[in-house]
Amino acid sequence: MYQASVVEDAPVGTLITTVAAVDADAGELGHITYSLVGSKAEFFDIGEHTGEIRVRNSSVLDREERMKISLEVVATDGAPSESQKRSAALVWTFLLS
Repeated sequence: MYQASVVEDAPVGTLITTVAAVDADAGELGHITYSLVGSKAEFFDIGEHTGEIRVRNSSVLDREERMKISLEVVATDGAPSESQKRSAALVWTFLLS
């Protein structure tokens, strides 16, 4: 689980946090890609290879509507789809005024 914070008037592109996963496999099989899932995922971007989570649409950053936002990050290794491994982590983002 990760915890981060962001001001409610943060501009588009603001970095919220960076997540990281490790795979012991060598070469392409060990490359990790990241994605976001969940009801608020469309308001944020994640660097597919960097794990950087950034604001895509700041309209969701309204502290009067919510105090925090939960995002689920999925890390996927580079193995072929039939043997691919995935892991998920929650990112709690607290809104600051």
